[in-house]
Amino acid sequence: MNDSLFPDEWIIDAVDRIHPYIVQTPLIYDIERDLYLKCENRQITGSFKVRGALNKALTLQPWEENLDWWPLLQEIMGKGSRSQEIS
Repeated sequence: MNDSLFPDEWIIDAVDRIHPYIVQTPLIYDIERDLYLKCENRQITGSFKVRGALNKALTLQPWEENLDWWPLLQEIMGKGSRSQEIS
């Protein structure tokens, strides 16, 4: 079990759900700084935020499908994102 607010199975399910749509970004080790860098800026939108927004979009309940989610998804992904390209 993890120390997260969410059960492990929810996290695993989310990873499986968004995997086909997400760019696999590299994990780079910087020897000089003894630091690992995860290059999420290589996502289509330029940030990691696409993961949460996409997971929400893929798990909408029938009653939620009629709601206007676009403003919320844009806010999650950042106003300057290229989010329209993945819609």
